[in-house]
Amino acid sequence: MSWIAPRSSQCRGSLRDPTSVVDRSAIQWTVWVCSGVQVKMSWFAPRAIGSQWFALRTKTIFWGMHNVILVLLLVISLIAWVLTFCCWGRVQRIWYGAGNKKFLKQPNLDVGIVFLLFCANLLAMSSLGWRWIDQQFGGAASAPKAETVTSSAPVEDQADQKTDSDKTDIRAKPPTVSNYASAWGLGLVVMGVMVWTSHGLYGTRLFSWGCGAVGEGKLLATLVASWLAFFLLVPPVLLIHEVATLLIPYEHATIHSMSQWRAEREWLAVGLTFLNTACWTPLVEEFGFRVVVQGFLEQYFTHRRNFLRWVLGPLQLAPAKLFGLEQAAGVANRVSSDAAPRAGWGTWRFWAPVVISSFLFAFAHYGQGPAPLPLYVLGLGLGFLYKTTGNLGLCVLIHAYLNGLTLTRLLLS
Repeated sequence: MSWIAPRSSQCRGSLRDPTSVVDRSAIQWTVWVCSGVQVKMSWFAPRAIGSQWFALRTKTIFWGMHNVILVLLLVISLIAWVLTFCCWGRVQRIWYGAGNKKFLKQPNLDVGIVFLLFCANLLAMSSLGWRWIDQQFGGAASAPKAETVTSSAPVEDQADQKTDSDKTDIRAKPPTVSNYASAWGLGLVVMGVMVWTSHGLYGTRLFSWGCGAVGEGKLLATLVASWLAFFLLVPPVLLIHEVATLLIPYEHATIHSMSQWRAEREWLAVGLTFLNTACWTPLVEEFGFRVVVQGFLEQYFTHRRNFLRWVLGPLQLAPAKLFGLEQAAGVANRVSSDAAPRAGWGTWRFWAPVVISSFLFAFAHYGQGPAPLPLYVLGLGLGFLYKTTGNLGLCVLIHAYLNGLTLTRLLLS
């Protein structure tokens, strides 16, 4: 509370003067309400003697709805952690109820590094093929074309504004439905080819690719476990992100483009980009980092003493004869004491695949400000979930919740 006493020099002038500073001077105080509203009460003292009255004005504070959402999530996360410790037995039933028993017996993608090189070449060729299709039929989804907008300011005004890169602005071209549809369709084809090829070479099943729980019809159990894991994992990740952004500004091309399209009322482009970031991107990233990278690292640390095993993988007889690798496949498929025993939670071999895949997952987001730090923590949590459940859908849902929530908060800010 502060008392503002008007000076005698401010009391001069006509009563009809609308610019008089005395008409809005007296007692002012501010009351902050926890709901995010600033209530400001003022006692106005007009020049007319004896006419004092109160006025109540409200205005929203700078805090914003996006921070209110973060505070609510942190409160719910704290409650979820307390309930988890108090009801650990029930949480374990929910946790493992969404898992797959076959995967837990063999929690790795039993392929060789040769297969990973094949997948890398397949991704490179599919990317080039998609760019060719995109150029032939127009548009660009993942890498929108830039349009240069030149300033129309007079010549004498432009001379004083040379710091704006010659008054040019790069505008991202809004994507269309065909852009994203072609990318999604080609991505699904690539994933299908990878699964089909691994089955032909190594005899892998769907549970090795994290699809065992969904294939068994555990959709409801996956949904319930995803919400529980979301409140345990995502709010702390968002808090780390908010603290990190105080030191390093957050930058993301998708957010910048969506802000431009929202200002220009390109709602179709905003919706398609939101759908792509919140649904398709989590599927691709979790399939790549959790299933392929972490699964292969599990295979390596289990059979690291058998060189041919983690290089070629457990080749079946038909492909081994086709490539003339019968003897090498016999050594790779030999069952011996070279396989390391199953690792417990407190061993380095349990956490090594999770830590390495999480580091690669965070490094893939380099260039987005402080994003690698919270995403590394997110990768640790998702890697642990995938290792202990073998449910790819669980990791995809949590990642999708995070991306959708992040976009919503940034658009509201």
